[in-house]
Order: sequence, then structure tokens, then C-alpha cells
Amino acid sequence: MDYKEKALCITMVKLFKRASGYAKYIDDIIYKKAISSHCFHSASKTTYATAVEIVTLTNLKKELLYIKLCVDRAFSSFTVNEKKYFVLRFIDRQPPVVILKTLNVRERSFYRIQANVFATLFREICEDGYSLDYIKDNLYKEKWIRDITENTIEACRLSHQRYSNIKGFFK
Repeated sequence: MDYKEKALCITMVKLFKRASGYAKYIDDIIYKKAISSHCFHSASKTTYATAVEIVTLTNLKKELLYIKLCVDRAFSSFTVNEKKYFVLRFIDRQPPVVILKTLNVRERSFYRIQANVFATLFREICEDGYSLDYIKDNLYKEKWIRDITENTIEACRLSHQRYSNIKGFFK
């Protein structure tokens, strides 16, 4: 798996973790916009402009819930150890040493579990039509999504580069 594929998986998991909270936040914003739209003293906003904002927010909420559904579907297809790995790695943010001890498996099995989690996650993400290009084209208007994506891509690129340098050193 190349670093961009891994970055896509990690980005989707990060968005998955925030999806429910942001969906509720978006609901609150939509409610406030709808309630305040009856005030005609504000000449700066037309009914049409308010409707466009509400539709845009609703579409963002829909995208976040689709991402959550996509990652949930991948999670449901994991084995027991893969589910434990996923929760420890991405939800609890535990380091590999702790995950290895918690899973009580050999190092080789640990890396196999890790590879299976990423492969399954990537397969589900691609089947649902997501890619880094899709995120850039459709969700980059949101600064927090752009920041998550760009930071994750850069971290994965640097990690891949370090690993490649170490690997080349031992040849």
C-alpha cells in the first residue's frame, strides 16, 4: 500500500471520528439560520441566499454521514483482532507497542492484522467512490477537512520516506 492510499484510509477514519459531532453542530446551525430567516430587517440576506446556505450545510452533513457509514461497513467486516486493532489504533490512539501487548499476538501477526485492516478499509472506501481527489474536489471548502487531509498526507509521506530510507540502508 502506498502512502497516498494509507493517507486516504487515515483521513477517512479521522473524518469518521468527527462525523457525528459535526452533524449535530450542522443541525444547530441550520436550525438557527432557519429561525433567523424570518427576520426581514436584515437586507444583506435574501431568502434564496439563506436557502442556499442551508442546502450546502445539509450536503456537508450528508457527506459526513456517508463517510461514517462507509467506515462502519468496513469495521463490521473486520475479524475480532482487526476490530481491536482498529479501536486501539484509531479511536484510543495507542502506540504499536501497546496494541501488540493488548492483542497478545506475535509481531508478524500484528503486522498482518494491520495490513488487513488497511486493505479492507481501502477496499470499502474505494467501493463507495471515495478518493483523495474526491475529498479535495468536494470537501475542501471546509478548512478543518482540508487541514486533516493535508496533514495526514504529509505525515504518511514522511513516514513512507523514512521507511524507504531505512529499507535502502540495509540493502
